[in-house]
Amino acid sequence: MRFEYQRVESLPRLAWCARLARGASSMRVRHGPWVETRADRFFEGAWDGDFADGRFDAATAFTGSGCIARESEVVCVASMNACEWLFALRDGDELWISNSLVFALVEADDAPDLSYPCYYGDILGVFRAGVTRPERAWVPTRRGRRLFLHPCVSLRVSADLVITREPRREPAPPDRYEDYLHRLEDTLARVLSNAADERRSRRLRPVVAVSRGYDSPAVAVMASRAGVREAVTFTDVKGTGEADSGREIAERLGLRVTEYPHLAYRDLPGMPEAEASLCDWGWNAPYAAMEPQLTGALLLSGSHGDIVWRTSPVFPSLRHPTATTTGGGSMLELRLRAGYAHMAVPYVVSMDPRPLRRISLSAEMRPWSIGGDYDRPIPRRIVEQAGIPREGFGRSKSNAAHAPFRQLDAARPSHRDLLRFVDALPRDRAREWKHRLLWRAYRADEWASLGAERALRALGADVLLYPRVPARWRKPTTVASWAFHWGFEKIRDRYRVA
Repeated sequence: MRFEYQRVESLPRLAWCARLARGASSMRVRHGPWVETRADRFFEGAWDGDFADGRFDAATAFTGSGCIARESEVVCVASMNACEWLFALRDGDELWISNSLVFALVEADDAPDLSYPCYYGDILGVFRAGVTRPERAWVPTRRGRRLFLHPCVSLRVSADLVITREPRREPAPPDRYEDYLHRLEDTLARVLSNAADERRSRRLRPVVAVSRGYDSPAVAVMASRAGVREAVTFTDVKGTGEADSGREIAERLGLRVTEYPHLAYRDLPGMPEAEASLCDWGWNAPYAAMEPQLTGALLLSGSHGDIVWRTSPVFPSLRHPTATTTGGGSMLELRLRAGYAHMAVPYVVSMDPRPLRRISLSAEMRPWSIGGDYDRPIPRRIVEQAGIPREGFGRSKSNAAHAPFRQLDAARPSHRDLLRFVDALPRDRAREWKHRLLWRAYRADEWASLGAERALRALGADVLLYPRVPARWRKPTTVASWAFHWGFEKIRDRYRVA
């Protein structure tokens, strides 16, 4: 198998989409100008290995995405960040794989289904399920096809378009705090070395995000020890004026920090909410204000420390059944366009947080446990032993996430445009999407017979199957339910290739 590249300067810098026809000996790849290409592989991002070897498929820590051509197959590798996926769509004898949901749909001449308002619920469901249940990790398209979302895996794609999922390579779990911290710091150092390798067409400059919580200060401590000197922070929480700036922590660690008002993105030209609306209600829209500083960077964050470092019950395979956001997924389109990598450092060592919970609850960690729901001994020990006073961080839960359309404001251009978009939708869609959801649930249950199918159509799907439908499909729809479709329509042209 080999690659045929088409570099398109107008595409988002780090976006790529690969197209493979059944039986073909080559895969056509359209990509943005900052994607690294070689004869037998292409990628964007960094990993904990020698850059010259190009073996991101064998890495234990890889942030970004890419593909490697083998003799009879192609191996596509997703990021270790559970909030960034590979998107795959197959139609007959053709398969499209991309690191962008929008790019995959545009290349396949498809789009979100305007009669389906539950994309946010479905994508959140994929994140909540962790890296398991791949058969349900898909969303419907306008042409009746399925777009699959693949987190934290490698996809082995054969010439006849058969996809085989392989989980991320995992080291043995740590059993003591010192072992775990050593692995974290060693892995981070190797990723930073890879990102700065002079053989890259573009080196990635490390930047660490820091707040007054638990997770990002711990990451900032490890980053400063690895030589990182640049930091970013939000000054407040969701425009309330409540302080969340990590400036004091960053300066104690010797970092040069730049502060951004949490809602500064609202002053940007255009409609910055659009590209943040393709995942989870646009929670990461505030990061758009940081674009000039993040361009060409490797952003180190504490995203998902609440999954990995918590002392309350945890789940294997990065499952998080109660998550309300994907914690970084809505940053993806901004990341691809601006051209930076995002590394969720808490994911570095293991996809199973249970060994880390045992460490957190061990006798050696009791001096760093403060009790309550917001108790994370591992990051607290990292930060306190770096000289940061206990009262200076991790006292209450703040969140950099912000849903732009939670409350509509007609004074904002993006909100007015969304309202116009929803108002132009066909009025007969409501009944159509409801019955399609019920039909989808019916087919998935596998209990029906031909007689039950007739009964379903004769008696009405609502009566027969409503109790079996997932709760997210039974919720009343709002204008925000169509922000996903609106966001796609606003940014799809950036992926059109003449």
